[in-house]
Amino acid sequence: MPTLRLKLPDQGEITHELTADRITVGRRPDNTIQIIDRSVSAHHAELIAEDGHYRLHDLGSTNLSFVDGQPVMDFHLHDRCKVMFGTIQCEYDPHGGGSESRLSNVQLEKDLAFLRGENSDLQGKIVALQRQVDILSSARLVTKKADTAPFAAHNESLKNMTSERDDLRHLTSGLKLELENLREELAATASERDAARQACELLQAEKVAHWRELQELRKQNGAVGIEPPRTPLPRAGLTVIEETQPPQRPVPARARKGTPLTPGASMAENADTQRITLPPAKEFEDIGKALNPMHTVLLNLAAQPENANALAQLTSFASGFTQSAARLGDHPISRLGMAIEGLLQDLTSRTEPLGPAPIRTLTHATDLIARLLEPGQLDRAELLPHPKVLAVDDDADLLQTLTASLELAHLPTTTCVDSDAAQVLVESSDFDLLLLDVNLPGLDGPALCDQIRENDRYRKTPVIFLTAANTLDHRAQASLSGGNDFLPKPFNTAELTVKAETWIWKNRYGLL
Repeated sequence: MPTLRLKLPDQGEITHELTADRITVGRRPDNTIQIIDRSVSAHHAELIAEDGHYRLHDLGSTNLSFVDGQPVMDFHLHDRCKVMFGTIQCEYDPHGGGSESRLSNVQLEKDLAFLRGENSDLQGKIVALQRQVDILSSARLVTKKADTAPFAAHNESLKNMTSERDDLRHLTSGLKLELENLREELAATASERDAARQACELLQAEKVAHWRELQELRKQNGAVGIEPPRTPLPRAGLTVIEETQPPQRPVPARARKGTPLTPGASMAENADTQRITLPPAKEFEDIGKALNPMHTVLLNLAAQPENANALAQLTSFASGFTQSAARLGDHPISRLGMAIEGLLQDLTSRTEPLGPAPIRTLTHATDLIARLLEPGQLDRAELLPHPKVLAVDDDADLLQTLTASLELAHLPTTTCVDSDAAQVLVESSDFDLLLLDVNLPGLDGPALCDQIRENDRYRKTPVIFLTAANTLDHRAQASLSGGNDFLPKPFNTAELTVKAETWIWKNRYGLL
């Protein structure tokens, strides 16, 4: 069975057996093989089974994929080879075995600790045996008897103990020799690791140099709207290009009123906002064409939620839409597309039937994308501050999970556990979305929402209520208190991300 062995800097080595027809590799948790490393893209590459072997296909990653040191976009893995995703080294074995791999640093340390313990035990046994020898020798001197009957058995025992002592000494010498061999192997492994890091650093430096040469050629040819290359960020002695700031991809932004952007506008950044360069209208037309089949399949799913083929077809269309929208960088349309694709991949992996709630969530998100593609909305992609979310819940574990999910989608989240702290935060900051638990201690969620709505800045700020009691009375109470949406616990984090992106950009574009 083919295997892919990952060499992670802080976790040692992890071996994955490749059994599926399609295996995705990337930094996000929805990948088959997740690699949490800043040099690995969210969806970095995929392995596709073809005719008894796997084909490596790079998904347009920032820091590229490599096979035996050469960058590749599409490569058939027939033989055993070394694969790199960004700076993460892997070994692909088509037969799942091969030569014995070197021990990881962690395993070597464990083996050394075990051998030290064994050696200590043996030394203790040797000391005890020596004491017995001394006692027998003292008895022989006192009685002045050497081979008489009472001491004959002791003499035989002494011979046996002496032989055992020699055997123990020989075993200790062997253990010391094995320990030295392990130390030499550990040093060789460290040397190979350093050599691999240096090679990766050279490759990354060459990549940046080629990018700069390409940019210079484009400038000489009169191209406009070219973004300068980012400064590579060092990590563990390597030079990598951050996936969050890829070249050739404009970063999303929000403009102040009266400062619309036109195609070809230049980049201008400060601490809170970033200007983006809008692509030509033709590219928005292509994105709109990719959205149309998603609407059609969503209508079929609303009528037949149990239709697994329609769900798989919708997932495929969403993947194509996300790739089309990727040219917009961190534009709201691109963000919504990525959130929709993540939710669909999660729903496809589940065995339970699809309910109406996620279908409504997907429909609202695609309807918003259609509105954002209207000619009247394209000029509104101005300098907008990065979205900020406030989550209020008395469950600390839930808040930790919720924060991690939203920040993976680049939605910075502030949390608190009671209504008093929430009111202080609302007065001191501007949030684009509020996530409120219905059953808060003291002032509950609906009452807290009523008080927040009295602030002019938060009259239209979207509010999503979270509760374990998914009843009609709770929904009605949440709606009457000014809530925009309702999500029962335990909730799907991918669905929460889609809802959050949808309501934030509805509010930003004045579509509430």
